[in-house]
Amino acid sequence: MSAVPAAPEVPPAAHGVPPAATALSVRGDLHVESRGGGVSVGQTHTFNLTQYQGSAPASPVPLPHRIGRVPGRAPHFQDRRESEALAAAPPGRPLVLTGTAGTGKSQIAARFAENAWEQGELQLLLWIADATQEAVTAAYVRAAQDLFGRHFPDPAEGVQAFLNWLRPAGGTQPRPWLVVLDGVVDPAGLADWQWPPASPVGRVLVTSRRRDFDAAMEPEIIRVWDFTPEEARAYLHRALDQGQSGPVSETEVGELADQLGGLPQALAHAVRHIATEGITVEEYVDLLDDREAYESVVHLPLWLSIEAADRAVPEGVTVYVLALASVLGEEGVPDDVLSCAPALALLTRLSEAAAEVTAGDVAAVLRVLHGHSLVDIQQERAYRTVRVETPVRGAVLAAVNAGPLADLVRDAAGVLAAVWPEVERDAGRAQLLRAGAGTLTDAADFALLRDGIHPVVFRAGRSAGESGRPAAAQAYFREVAAVASDLIGGEHPDVLRALVCAARWRGAGGDDSGAAAELTGLLASQRRQLAADHPDILTTRYHRAACRMSAEGWDSAGPRAAVTSVLADQTRVLGPDHPDTVATLLAVVEATVDQHAYAVGGADAVVERLLGPDRPDVIEEVDIAAALVTELERVLGPDRPGTVVARRLLAAAHLRAGDEDTARAASATALAEAQRALGPGHPVTLAVRRQTAFMSRMWGGHVTATPALVGVLADQKKLLPADHPEILETRHCLLYIRYRVDQARTPHVEPDQLLDDYAALLADARRAFGPDHHRSLSVLDWIGDVQASLLSPVAAIVTLAEVVGRRSRVLGHDHPRTLDARTGLATRRGLAGDAVGAVVGLAEVVVEQTRILGPDHLDTLRTRYNLAVQRGKAGDLPGADAELTRLCSDVERIRGDTGGKTHRVGESLARWRRVASAAKPR
Repeated sequence: MSAVPAAPEVPPAAHGVPPAATALSVRGDLHVESRGGGVSVGQTHTFNLTQYQGSAPASPVPLPHRIGRVPGRAPHFQDRRESEALAAAPPGRPLVLTGTAGTGKSQIAARFAENAWEQGELQLLLWIADATQEAVTAAYVRAAQDLFGRHFPDPAEGVQAFLNWLRPAGGTQPRPWLVVLDGVVDPAGLADWQWPPASPVGRVLVTSRRRDFDAAMEPEIIRVWDFTPEEARAYLHRALDQGQSGPVSETEVGELADQLGGLPQALAHAVRHIATEGITVEEYVDLLDDREAYESVVHLPLWLSIEAADRAVPEGVTVYVLALASVLGEEGVPDDVLSCAPALALLTRLSEAAAEVTAGDVAAVLRVLHGHSLVDIQQERAYRTVRVETPVRGAVLAAVNAGPLADLVRDAAGVLAAVWPEVERDAGRAQLLRAGAGTLTDAADFALLRDGIHPVVFRAGRSAGESGRPAAAQAYFREVAAVASDLIGGEHPDVLRALVCAARWRGAGGDDSGAAAELTGLLASQRRQLAADHPDILTTRYHRAACRMSAEGWDSAGPRAAVTSVLADQTRVLGPDHPDTVATLLAVVEATVDQHAYAVGGADAVVERLLGPDRPDVIEEVDIAAALVTELERVLGPDRPGTVVARRLLAAAHLRAGDEDTARAASATALAEAQRALGPGHPVTLAVRRQTAFMSRMWGGHVTATPALVGVLADQKKLLPADHPEILETRHCLLYIRYRVDQARTPHVEPDQLLDDYAALLADARRAFGPDHHRSLSVLDWIGDVQASLLSPVAAIVTLAEVVGRRSRVLGHDHPRTLDARTGLATRRGLAGDAVGAVVGLAEVVVEQTRILGPDHLDTLRTRYNLAVQRGKAGDLPGADAELTRLCSDVERIRGDTGGKTHRVGESLARWRRVASAAKPR
């Protein structure tokens, strides 16, 4: 067996960074940290700066000067029409050569650069190969060191110095330059500051398979196509006339060009094979004729290379590894998918190998395929991506007949479903799996949708939603349902299930009310097809109840009864430890803790399961949250998102109970476990980070809370859409810190600016959720609070009246959230001087809250307190004294003094008694 090149090894920076890391500087959007022998750029990439520092000249290099290795001219180089377009492009705009693999983009760019250099048109030529963010930064630092003749220990300074050199001051001698960014894989991966400035004497030339560059840069996109027939013949003549057999005839060249088409890669394969095997053009054409059963002769030269690769390893396996990788899509597949147990079993069956195919066999095949330029292998953080070159993929799939292709698609889907992790810790890997599932779904005339919807299709949609893209998940499921309904009928249970998933993610994106209404209709359709206790019906009932609970609140009797009813049925039908049952259990407790309830009202089954039959009479949030953590660790294990959420709830419960030290420790534990188990970019981890940062205001104020929240928001914006609920929530937390904490410490915070920022948040919330959603109304409520404290109490009353009106119309006049808004409005009327109006409004609310929530509910007690205070302000000192006395007794009976509420009521009682004493005639 001949030696084959090994797959490219991962650069040292990708294996991790040394423990010691010190920040060097920040320049605009560029963040650079020194990490041992390297430099971290943007906190994610590392390049070795030492080699560039060590090679810095003692003085500026003379001009003209070139940096980087320009690719050598390919044998038999063919001039092309794209070169003319490149030369004729207007100055100032970035030039982008784009096209599929194998079309010769780098060669065209190299020819352009060398021509400009040879004709003396350039003072500087900088060629950056594999132009990633770190490679561009390293090259700019190297260029600055050459041009200025000194070290730049701060790479940000070096980058800025080089960019300044490219834009000389007016009146100075022009210095024409060309910067080539060769092989840009991801246009979005290059930061704005890495693009050289527009210049009448400078040019930026990019080669990439992509063409979706930022339109704001006004790039000149030049598509690199296949050879024209004339170019193909010219290339073949030049290449073959120099062969061992001498010049070839025009007839032979024409026949070969007609069969191969114009793909430069296919032509190069043919020329190479003819030269290597020492055969004539006629003999090569005969080889092509022997494979006429394949769909397109363009693929035939590639098949000769595939067969050669197959001979380099145990025969028969190579083709099926290529087929499996090809059917999984163009974006590539993690290499462990091709070597997992289900994949090995599939390859053994397909290849009819005498012995079982092993992971070692697959690794050997991939090395050979990479050496033959049939696949591209890139090292990621913890895995390698195997990508079949587009022409090769087309050749392989064209060789599979329709029936076997459908079987291959279903087999590949089974492999993908088996290897898909329940918890996705790597966003890049998850995206590859989703892309593979999408390709499989569309393949073989929708084979995965013809006998019901394959499980991997559902898994891919759930992955999109759980990664923080609810809109994408909703659109995905609606498209799946639309195609599947044409194939298997709109009332098929799988089609209804897909529509339920779409509605579920509609709610997760903010449209809770619309999702609940849609789920109601789908539930009716499912009940016509399925048994009452079918798991799909239970799932739909849960999502409908969860959407209503999100829109209306846990204290609303309807969703509370619905979700607890679902929990009871899931426990009976699926079992207490089924994942769906546990998810509902978590939702109940999360709603309870987040609603600051004294007890889990309406959820006795939850209390009994978590605390047992001998539970205390008074159940605190901390009791429920701690028991939930224990239960989920038992059922799910410590590393699942639900367990991490439970730890977050426990920290919040401790803080609300007034135990700041325990809350701080619990919050640190929750964050450490989230980062370890889920990874730093998981949406649940980001939510825990936000809560930890927000809670830190209690012990560090804005000094710790604000920078931490800014960091969370920046990371969320990298992963989530701008209008994602989590991003809006983080923005809200930041405004709260500015208003409550910063204003207390720094009273000069500008009210107008604060209100403008709140108004911007309100506009975004209304666009994402609608004007009547509780998230939008919560922001509007806070605007009223800011107006009252910083600007105008009358404006605050108008704003809060709008909140009351909207909540009354949507939820009802006596809904708990409406009553809470009415309490806020009445209280603000009192602060504005209308104590009598406040007393009237609060007295009405107390009656409604006592009836709906009960006399011991926190909201009822709080409104009673405000009513007593306003009665005192209105002059009813005996009434205030009597109400505060009763309230003090009730709070102590209900909660004891653990929350400090009794102390607060007692202070108010003492204050009003002093006022009453002072008012008595002497």
